[in-house]
Amino acid sequence: MKIKGIKKAVTESIKNINSGLFSRTYFDTETLEVWTTEFVNANSWIELTDSTVVCIGTGIMTMQDIKETIENIFNKEK
Repeated sequence: MKIKGIKKAVTESIKNINSGLFSRTYFDTETLEVWTTEFVNANSWIELTDSTVVCIGTGIMTMQDIKETIENIFNKEK
């Protein structure tokens, strides 16, 4: 499975934390794309209206963290 955006998500999560922001990492199970969104604090979020998009983590996530979390999502669906 080819997941798009992992390196960028890791880089952005580190940048966000180092800038004093809070990060949440999201994954689209349909497009297989991962991305990070920055927030002012942990009490901020976006409402997910697309059922194919899930929040897979908060704070700094490594490439390994992201891959393992996504594998777990697909293993639960089986």
